[in-house]
Amino acid sequence: MSLKQSILDNIEKNCVKSELDGKEVYLKKSKMPILGGEWKEIHPPINENGSVNWMNFLFGGWRNLVRLILIFILIGMVIAQFYQNYDLLGKAVDCCNLYGPKVMS
Repeated sequence: MSLKQSILDNIEKNCVKSELDGKEVYLKKSKMPILGGEWKEIHPPINENGSVNWMNFLFGGWRNLVRLILIFILIGMVIAQFYQNYDLLGKAVDCCNLYGPKVMS
């Protein structure tokens, strides 16, 4: 059995195949229904013609790619703020060492 066929078999075993607006979709019961509803659409990494859909294979769909980009932007902003604060702390220490405790009182 090929890898593509085993992936499709695993998706069909764990999901419900349904038709929505003339298009076949795979639905899976959500593990966290409070956050996004009871059912979620699964984007299979293998197209119907047998070719690999790399966007779905690597990220699970375009929505997950957008979430990943937003998470990286948020982490980058936190790191940038940390280094900015760290730089200001270093300048404050240098100022105290240069002028002594007279400035602080």
